[in-house]
Parts: sequence; structure tokens; C-alpha cells
Amino acid sequence: DGEVASEVSSLTKAENVAERRDGQLLEVYVPMRSRGHVVGAFEMYTPYQPVLAAIRHDVAKLGIALSLGLLLLWATLFNLVATASRRLRRQSEENRHLALHDSLTGLPNRTLFLDRAEQAILSAKRQPADVGVLILDIDRFKEINDTLGHGAGDFLLLQVEPRIRPVLREGDTIARFGADEFAVLLPQLDTTDTATDVARRLRRALDQPILIEDLPVAVEATFGIAVAPEHGDSAELLVRRADVALHVAKAAKSGFEVYSPKIDAHSKPRLSLLGELRRGIAEGELVLHYQPQLDAATCELQRVEALVRWAHPTRGLLPPAEFLP
Repeated sequence: DGEVASEVSSLTKAENVAERRDGQLLEVYVPMRSRGHVVGAFEMYTPYQPVLAAIRHDVAKLGIALSLGLLLLWATLFNLVATASRRLRRQSEENRHLALHDSLTGLPNRTLFLDRAEQAILSAKRQPADVGVLILDIDRFKEINDTLGHGAGDFLLLQVEPRIRPVLREGDTIARFGADEFAVLLPQLDTTDTATDVARRLRRALDQPILIEDLPVAVEATFGIAVAPEHGDSAELLVRRADVALHVAKAAKSGFEVYSPKIDAHSKPRLSLLGELRRGIAEGELVLHYQPQLDAATCELQRVEALVRWAHPTRGLLPPAEFLP
């Protein structure tokens, strides 16, 4: 057909008897042309083993080159993947830290504090003990912030943890909830009195002036205290009730207050009492009493004080302090 053809011959044909000593041969047929027409073929025989050896040598070199290339590619990709993995792992750890810690002080935030408080409450149920939650607020922080600037306010916030940490135990937690509000978790307490004692010592620790821009600034804090299981059996409830006690303490300027249902305007007993009071007014259960006021020297009647008492159908005669607020 006019094309060069070749094949490997094992010399099994009768005419190849003389060449069998050479082993396998590569037979090549080259067409011979004259005036564009094939007029014959040139037949050439060459030993196949050198050709095969050359091919194997070239294939081996190519295999080594490809292997080295693949090894280099793998090493490069492995390094890239390992670097990216480390970066992602580090970023994940940073994101987790930021999700659970305050960005300014590095202290645990509300989420981490609630988790630790919940764990402390569960532990206290297995080994009976009290768990205290203290919410503290820096007095006049807004005034300091507005007068000296946010930088001074941030500096003040950074001094809270170093000052109160020496007062606490190793297992106690300090957290920042935001602005100038901090929280302290006291697991494994003996009594509520222990929590109030800690609050007193924390107030003394914060009482020393802080030097801000060469200006000694007096720092005081107000505390609200709630203790499990007396004031609640969940972390959220303890924090909420410690916050109620904090607001009462700030209003009374008492330094600290322990939660009590009497001071909680949103407690279930007060809400229940409010509903009963509306019914009691409609039913005419309020009774007017007069309390005489005498002159201590002459014992003469000077005036009378009018007091409204509530003749509760099940609780008896209630004094004004129990229902008027």
C-alpha cells in the first residue's frame, strides 16, 4: 500500500533459518517508488534486542522523570495543604476563643460563664453545695468614660480582673458581660453568707484609687448576689436574679444585696399577689386603720396616721409594706 511497515519476527518461518542465531529481528519494509508508483519493496532486518533495550532504557528514564515530578508535585501540594490546614485550625481556635471571651479583657463572656455556671450547678447536685453568682457594676463608669475618654474607660476595665483575682479561689470564674458589668462564679460554697463575705472583700479590693493619666480615680463597685439552689436551679435564672439584686443595691446605694423574692418586681409570687390584689380591691377587702400618734412628753393625742390593710381571705391581715409596692 506504499507505506513503511515493520514487525517483530520470531523467525519461525522456514526462510528465516539462517537468521535464527540473531534471536528476534525487527523486519522493516520500505516501499520503492518510481514516478510516483510503488515498483517494489526494500526489506531490512535488524536485531530487535538492542532496539528493545533502548526502548526500555528510555521508558525507565521517562518513568523516573515522571516519578520525580509526581513526588515534587505531591510534596508541594502536601506543604500547601498542611499550611492551609494549620491556618484554618488556628483561625478556628481564634474564632472559638473570640466566641467565648471578651475582646477587650480576654475574660470569659456571658456564654462561657453560663456554661461554667450550669456545670457548677450540676456538680453541686451530685455533691451538695451552694453555687454563688455575683454581678458587679462599676459605679460612675459612664462619668469616667465621658470625662477622660474611652481609652481611660478601657484602661479602668482592664484593672478589674487583676484587682479581684487575688481575692478569689483558683476554680472561681471572672467574666465580663459588657460595658462595665462583670460576673463572678463561686462554685462549692458552704452558705449564702460566704458569698456576701466574698462580695465585701471584692469591694475592698476595688476600693483603692486607680491612676489614670496621672489622675487618681476612686473606683467603687456595686454587687448583686444570687445563690443556688436557694434562688434558682439554673444558670440563666441565677444571673437574672443576681441582676435584680444589683439594681436594688444601686438604688439603695447599699454596696451589695442578696436576691429575695420580696425585691423582685417580676417574681411569680409578686405577679400572683398583683392579680389577687385587683380581685381584693373589687371585693372590698382593703380595710382602713388609724394609728394614733402621741406627744412623748405629755402623752396627748397629736394626730392619727391612716393605714390601709388588706384582709386577705387565706393569708390574714397583710401590712401595707407587703402589697402597696
